[in-house]
Amino acid sequence: MSDFPCFVVNLEKDKERRTAIDEQLRRHNIPHTFSPAVHGAALSGDELLKVYDEKKARDRQRELALPEIGCALSHYAIYREMVRQNLPYALILEDDVRLADHTLAVLSGLSHALDRDKPTVVLLNHVRRYKPRPSILLTSTHGLFNVYGREVGAYAYCLTQSAAQNLMRALYPVFRQCDEWGDFAAEGMIELKAVVPYCASHNYAFASNLKPERDEIKKRSPQLTKNYFCHWKRIVLTFLGIIKKQPETW
Repeated sequence: MSDFPCFVVNLEKDKERRTAIDEQLRRHNIPHTFSPAVHGAALSGDELLKVYDEKKARDRQRELALPEIGCALSHYAIYREMVRQNLPYALILEDDVRLADHTLAVLSGLSHALDRDKPTVVLLNHVRRYKPRPSILLTSTHGLFNVYGREVGAYAYCLTQSAAQNLMRALYPVFRQCDEWGDFAAEGMIELKAVVPYCASHNYAFASNLKPERDEIKKRSPQLTKNYFCHWKRIVLTFLGIIKKQPETW
């Protein structure tokens, strides 16, 4: 049984998802609390004005889709609850996650490795590239590594009290997606790490609540120019063994 605090983001209407993730976490012996998700499409105009800075979003890159706003507010609410309860760390899951059998052992290792006063975010999902040194051994088969690059994904991650405080201060009112981890790290908000091999993936039995509207807005937004310098830098660093590429296995 894990004593790692765990919050699950779930929309009230998504009862099938709630049942599926509840059964899965019980099988893994991970106690959990459901955190009501914010339904972005249900927000009134007045509510949006209070919680969303559209000008800042457009100036930075693009407007956010309503589901993206709801998602960001849902994660923000958990950070606020972490601070209220003064939790040293927590696991945050979205209700369409699929966990590997060894997740409980990984959480046990993380409970000893994380320092509440360091602003650390740990991704449990697949990351493309990581730095093999330095590392912290979590189990006989899993390690904790620094992440390289602009990783995203908010469906399975841990964070410390210090990280929750930093993200609360920086991300409200909402003007960017809640999972821009690589950018958050580059801006000094967090230290970004990952569990390798990864132990969380999407449960593809459920369609994404975000993707359709997000893809539609991206079509209307200016495309970012590909950074070829970064592309070749990754190739060189991989060749030198400074970063490693993680295969996607499940």
